[in-house]
Formats: sequence, C-alpha cells, structure tokens
Amino acid sequence: MQYLADIFSLLVIAESSTQKVKSNRQIGIELIMAPIAEFENLVKLRLNHEWLYWQEDMMEPYTDELSVGNATIDTEHRNLIAMVNGVEAMIKARDNFALPEALEQLEHWLCIHFTDEENIARAINFPFARNKQEHKYVLKEFQHMKDELINKNGIWSDGAAEHYSSFLSNWITTHVTNEDMLMKPALKNYPYDFKPD
Repeated sequence: MQYLADIFSLLVIAESSTQKVKSNRQIGIELIMAPIAEFENLVKLRLNHEWLYWQEDMMEPYTDELSVGNATIDTEHRNLIAMVNGVEAMIKARDNFALPEALEQLEHWLCIHFTDEENIARAINFPFARNKQEHKYVLKEFQHMKDELINKNGIWSDGAAEHYSSFLSNWITTHVTNEDMLMKPALKNYPYDFKPD
C-alpha cells in the first residue's frame, strides 16, 4: 500500500508543477488531468498485487454507466474518482508528505468541476439549485476534513482513516449517481461534446 501512495505522491507533485506553468484552463485540464486518468493503469502495470488490495478498500473506478452524457462532466468525474482513490490511499497509508498537496489539487479540481457543471446546467436550462447547495456543503465539509488531516500530521486512527475515506467515496458516488444523473435526460438533446458559450 505504501508503494501506491508513493507513486501517487510523485504524480501529484508533477501535476502541481505542470499546473503552475499552464495559464489556459482548458489546456491545463487536458494536460494535467490526463495523467490522473491513467493513474489506475500505471498502478495495474507496476503494482498489480497492490492494486488488487487497494481496489478492495477503495471506490470502483469510473465506468460508462456513470456517464451523464456530456464529455466535460464525464471526463471530470473520471478524473475526480481517480483523485479520490489516490487521496484515500494516502490517507490509509498515512502519507502526510504528499497528502496536503493532493488535497489541495482535489479541492482545486472540485471547484472547477462545480463551476463547469453549473455553467452547463444554466446553458441547457436545467434547474440547478439543489446541486448548487450540495456543492457548497461538500466544499465546506471537504475544507474541514482537509484542515483536520493536515493538522494531524499523519497521526490518525484506522477509524478516522476509514471515516475520511468513506466521506470521499460516498460523496463522489452520490454526486454522480443521484445528483448529476438528473441532468442526463436534458443533456441527451445536446451533442456529447457540448460546451456553453
């Protein structure tokens, strides 16, 4: 499990450096999020035995059943799931070296994702008030969790690790399947690659 956290730690540091160089948000998403989407493949190739152990405790990877019918939202969901799985691995491995940066990255991409979802919902005239409230709640809870984990400096119980991991997994699953899937019928009226002006 420690090897998995080490690999993800290096990936987060590399992406952070890349992100600071990119100024165009769309280019940044494509260049920075792409390595995260490939993270699971890297783990399978390099640490097959660790991957099997890790996957038992973590959320399942993104599948096509989670598609809401929009390329931007689906890509962001895929990447957020991979990031959540990586953060969960770091929490369980008590990897306090890379965890703060990984949490910052996750928070950054959550904010971008929420903004993108809101813009798409507005453009397709989808009522988004419920989703927007959920986004505010999640960001507040995430900030609280992030502060607690960073302040504990890698010293937390197995129960706390499970609590934080469950929060992340449960949230992303509920977010995609219960909240964002409500947009799927409306998104069917638009091309898969639809982006608001």
